[in-house]
Amino acid sequence: MRYVENILVFINENSSDAETTLVNLNKMSPKLKFTLELENDKHINFLDIAIFRNNNNREFKICGKPIRTDRIIPENQIILTNTKWPPFIAI
Repeated sequence: MRYVENILVFINENSSDAETTLVNLNKMSPKLKFTLELENDKHINFLDIAIFRNNNNREFKICGKPIRTDRIIPENQIILTNTKWPPFIAI
């Protein structure tokens, strides 16, 4: 079984459309709870990506959260493999 934790949906600029969509998404299942976050100054951060709206186009940039460090786990470090490899697989 797989679980989805983060979903990003682009909707028209009309905020009432966003509210209606949110209500409809939350009606799908009582076990699911969707929330709404609107863009600020034509951009929004989602996970580690900054998404900018430029007319009808979207631009994506990697953004680091303040907690992020650029440290890499050394190859010879004794650590569980499933903890060490996911960051590298994602790149």
